[in-house]
Amino acid sequence: MAESKEIAKQSAVAGPAIAPVLDILASDKEYLVLANLPGVATEALSLSTEQGELSLTAEREAPLRGASRYARKLRLPDDVDVTGIEAKLDNGVLTLHLPRRQTASPREISVRSS
Repeated sequence: MAESKEIAKQSAVAGPAIAPVLDILASDKEYLVLANLPGVATEALSLSTEQGELSLTAEREAPLRGASRYARKLRLPDDVDVTGIEAKLDNGVLTLHLPRRQTASPREISVRSS
């Protein structure tokens, strides 16, 4: 879908970081974004929105390999309701629900005579 490709456009992120792999699905009601973040704790994950972009940053501590930093910026489609975004991190998979704004449905307007 073109909508899914639009949301996945990545912006540059400063510093050495791993861009997590994303799966993006679109439905009539929402966009669903799945990000693989193995070994990341909820406290080490930061999500924010600003000027039509969603920013994801995370750190993972690995005793033998040192720390890893994840970072990704996504351009949000115009129809995303940023106030309703929900996020859940479970077993290294971040699930983001990006609800679409409801658009006004076309309706017939009756005209009365005086």
